[in-house]
Amino acid sequence: MKLLKKLLAIMIALSCVFAITACDNDEETELDTTKHGWALEYEIEEEDDASYVVITGLFLSDGEKYEISEEDYDTIDLVIGAEGKITVPVYDEDEKPVYENDNLKTEVIELGETHDGFKIADAAFASQLIIGSVKIDASVVEIGATAFAGCSNIESMELPFVGEKAEGAVNANKVFAFIFGTSEATGCTSVTCSYNNSGSATYYVPTALKEVTVNYADGIALPEYAFNGVTTLETVTVNGISKISKGAFGGCTGLYTVNVPSTVTEIGKAAFKNCTSLIDFTIPASVEVIFQEAFSGCTRFGYGKLTVVTINAKEIHEKAFYGCTAVSSVEIPNAETIGAAAFYNCSALKSANVNASAVVADDAFENCHEDLNK
Repeated sequence: MKLLKKLLAIMIALSCVFAITACDNDEETELDTTKHGWALEYEIEEEDDASYVVITGLFLSDGEKYEISEEDYDTIDLVIGAEGKITVPVYDEDEKPVYENDNLKTEVIELGETHDGFKIADAAFASQLIIGSVKIDASVVEIGATAFAGCSNIESMELPFVGEKAEGAVNANKVFAFIFGTSEATGCTSVTCSYNNSGSATYYVPTALKEVTVNYADGIALPEYAFNGVTTLETVTVNGISKISKGAFGGCTGLYTVNVPSTVTEIGKAAFKNCTSLIDFTIPASVEVIFQEAFSGCTRFGYGKLTVVTINAKEIHEKAFYGCTAVSSVEIPNAETIGAAAFYNCSALKSANVNASAVVADDAFENCHEDLNK
């Protein structure tokens, strides 16, 4: 990729003017944070027979391109690719941004015959403390490593996929925390995320970030280990998926709510293992298979004396609900097999209504409540 940096010299010049003005006035000059006109910097990338608009940064109309360190300022809602469009600055023949009546002049780039999609470059928005929320639509086909590193004021995100791209990303590039990077940053929490059976990395995710929505194209599987180990998240919504893959939410100890569509047919091995805060989750009626240890250690799942957990799956594998100590009642009307220790140590479980023809392992309900009826 050949990326031509357009605005570096301009930004340095503007910064110098700002500094000189402050010195001339002999007074402390405060950044005017009410000027939130902004646009996206970009480059064009030609790749084989495709053309992409690569978003390389954020241009703020008050001239402050880089990190804003003031504690008291209004944040912006960063929207990228709305209806396949982005807003960019207009430049003159000297490649300087054009202003009209002190307002930055902008234009719109729209995907069509000329360009095939938007990409977000590595570190494109790194350390931009002015970003409070992020919304990226499906016209963005790739998000680079550390694209949002150090953006510690982000509270919510809406994304078209997890990791680098919707399909084809491998190892560390396929996990959610990939876009925040591995460098320590103020206002960010270190989280250790597995990305395969033996590999893991420590990332720095904004502590303020509590809510994430992912809008996949219909029928795709949520990648293995997608949110694994991200302990700071509280609410995750994933749309358009057919499967929750292995380890997808494993170790997300702060996760309270997960919303998934009725198109999900499988919940993978250890998908929610040790999600110790998970309460608000309903297993879709469409789920046919729940694999090993899928909810093992989810000690608050099914919390509430009157809560009945309904599981319509035909296959419930070994240790699927091992140690779900808050579950008090389950309905399992369609089960064909229930594996070894599937509900082992569900110490509050008093009632289990199981399909009479199901093949149930001898220890499937061992060490549950002494009054268990099934």
